[in-house]
Amino acid sequence: MTEMLGKTLSVQRAKSMLTKDYFYTIHVQTNKTKIRAGDEDQYLVDAYDLHNHAGPDYIARPVDMIDEALEASQYGMAGLAFKDHFHVTSNCAYLVERYLDKVIEIGEIDKKVKIYGGIGLSLGFDPEAVRMACLMPIPNMKVIWFPTFTAKGAAKPAWMHDHRSLPLSNNGKVLPEVDEILNIAAEHHLFISAGHSPFDELLPLAEAAVRKKVPILLDHPLLELNKLSIPEIKQLVDRGVYIGLYAQTFLPSIYNPICDPMETIEVVNQVGAEHCLLGSDTGQILHLGGVEAMRFMIRGLLGLGVTGGQIFTMVRDVPRKLLREP
Repeated sequence: MTEMLGKTLSVQRAKSMLTKDYFYTIHVQTNKTKIRAGDEDQYLVDAYDLHNHAGPDYIARPVDMIDEALEASQYGMAGLAFKDHFHVTSNCAYLVERYLDKVIEIGEIDKKVKIYGGIGLSLGFDPEAVRMACLMPIPNMKVIWFPTFTAKGAAKPAWMHDHRSLPLSNNGKVLPEVDEILNIAAEHHLFISAGHSPFDELLPLAEAAVRKKVPILLDHPLLELNKLSIPEIKQLVDRGVYIGLYAQTFLPSIYNPICDPMETIEVVNQVGAEHCLLGSDTGQILHLGGVEAMRFMIRGLLGLGVTGGQIFTMVRDVPRKLLREP
């Protein structure tokens, strides 16, 4: 029986990634691509990061929304969506975008960056809270983030009360309040992010969203919090779900020290870039900021054989579909 470190990563695979042979294998492979530092920057032009963590937030962030937006402008990005697990960010997004407008007016930056936000539902499925968030007369409200730390099976921080926000009833049907939230999303042209939901909840949720013509994004299915296999990912893609491939699970870090970057390559190859989007999901104190994480991820993908066309699809075309922009 194969000894596993997680759902898909075996002990044998982890050991193989720590050998000198692996180092030289990757070194030779990437050397053949002739990637140089900075080559990735062209792919950030008109790119989106729809899973960006920046301050202010309920936990400390090394970069705030304004600095992240200014850096995105520096690289010519088209847009950022700032995520919060529990609260509304569309109001902050509006203010950050207005700040950028003022800075453009005085000539300090040239590139307009669209800034988006939404509402996190980790405190529970409350249609009235979502409806009130949508009443703000601003165009920055774009996404509803389903529960993360309060999803079934997700790790619960020590400071959080022990409650779970489950989207399904005991018979496996989408709860009435979740159905109402999907109706609100359809009415206001929002997309939903499936949070840290396990696979058994995702299929009914995806089917309900697609019936209502609400785009649905599955965040980081390669992160152990809600890890899925390739066959499971394919089942969701077949139902119209877009797959979020993030720097958090591509770049090993103090937070995620044992991850296999080749899993990301496999998803792109097996599922197709037209069903995937790239994002950061970093912004922790001991990690890169979102824009820098996107840069390093894109360079890594190029070095490991993902084509420039595939990357443009995942950073431009797919995000526009979720945002319902031309």
